[in-house]
Amino acid sequence: PFKGDKFFFPGAKPLNLRNVMLNGGLSLKKYSHIILMVGTNLIERQHQHVQPDTTLLVNTLREAYPTARHIAIASILPRPRDFKKPRWKVKEANGRLKKIKGLDYINVQRKIHKVWTAN
Repeated sequence: PFKGDKFFFPGAKPLNLRNVMLNGGLSLKKYSHIILMVGTNLIERQHQHVQPDTTLLVNTLREAYPTARHIAIASILPRPRDFKKPRWKVKEANGRLKKIKGLDYINVQRKIHKVWTAN
């Protein structure tokens, strides 16, 4: 099981979270590992903004918390309703997230897809 604190910001986009952080609404000073999970809020209309917006958030995290040894991001998971839409948007957005320098990419989508398709 995962040990540590969890912070949730349902519906927040990367730039919203960055603003929360810059305005003092979130402090991660005591953490050496930070894992981001980006949802599908941007996928429908703005999938091309996932990489630049997340890059800006990661750069802000690095500046604000230089003691964080690892900053990682989990791949975007499509919601059940997204399976009826072109899946290329999620795939393309995940491809863009993989390219962000200084960010560890965790492909949870591949692992979950194997479980879903095996059953």
